[in-house]
Amino acid sequence: MKKTLAMVLAAGMVAAMLGGCSSGGSSTPATTAAAGGTTQAASNTAASGDVVKLSLATKVAADSFEGKSFQDFADLVKEYTNGTVEVTVYPSEQLGDSTTVVSNMQLGTVDMYCEGGIFYLGYGVDTGICSYPFLFDSWDKYEEIVKGDFGKLQEQQLESAGFKLINTNRDWRRGPYYVTCSTKPITSVADLKAMRLRSADSPVFMEAMKSLGVTTTVVNYSECYMALQQGQVDAVNCPISNVESMAFYEVGPYVTRMDCYPAELWMVMNLNKFNSLTADQQDALIRAANDAATHSNETIDKEVDDMIARLEAKGGVTFDLDFDDSIFADALKDYYKGLAAKGEFNEIIVKELGLN
Repeated sequence: MKKTLAMVLAAGMVAAMLGGCSSGGSSTPATTAAAGGTTQAASNTAASGDVVKLSLATKVAADSFEGKSFQDFADLVKEYTNGTVEVTVYPSEQLGDSTTVVSNMQLGTVDMYCEGGIFYLGYGVDTGICSYPFLFDSWDKYEEIVKGDFGKLQEQQLESAGFKLINTNRDWRRGPYYVTCSTKPITSVADLKAMRLRSADSPVFMEAMKSLGVTTTVVNYSECYMALQQGQVDAVNCPISNVESMAFYEVGPYVTRMDCYPAELWMVMNLNKFNSLTADQQDALIRAANDAATHSNETIDKEVDDMIARLEAKGGVTFDLDFDDSIFADALKDYYKGLAAKGEFNEIIVKELGLN
């Protein structure tokens, strides 16, 4: 009850700030610092003339590859709507961690969020497959599933919870693959078991790793560098495109390919806010999200290759990108079959992945 009351009061305070800052013609919204150093958007529904202003929360740095892709989306929205809709990107968890942002987006005090789908699991959306490590053996298999009936089910569940997925092509790849930045080399399951692995607030991921004997610790993404530096964790999973921009290589210099899941970025919006737009504006946002995903997918491989070359030239970083992480998938096979037998997976997933 206390937690619920606190969330309602917090939402009311943010809503009051939004209303108080709705006037004026500036295209740069004011911000205000909330408790704990979190910055809240002060004008995510402000209008100047016919301009609709939207806030987009993200967890990565503005100058990271993903950060630039999110700005690309914002630029495309402005272009495709002829300036009638403007999106302001708030990077580096300025509007709060993932759990907070998704809650506030449902309440309507944040307009949009671009992150993985796992954070909607608690809203009745079947997104566990986004976070079960080593469940899929390829991105192609994952994409085949989310572009079919299962993906349609996810989108319906999102809308029932008050959200709208706007990158409807379901092909925005994060990474393009995952690695683990660690303080010591990882060559086996035993090596990982000897470490403390950072996790997002994802029960399905933590339980799966626990079944392997791996200890996990929940750390906000923006705090991972400090957690590695101070020894709170020994390893952090991340998209390889984030290794340099988040400076993880400085404190976790052993970078091992560990494609724990085929991560997809979801550009999600408050459903009421989406429905308040004109049909043309809605179409423009969807087009901008899909085009930003295409641009990202077309350039990310070269960006990653260039980043690896820079870090190797700098020295002090060891890359093992040929590591065979199928050893983790093999170790988890019986665990996942057990979950399937308990009805933890949708029947489409069970059939497609042979978990019966």
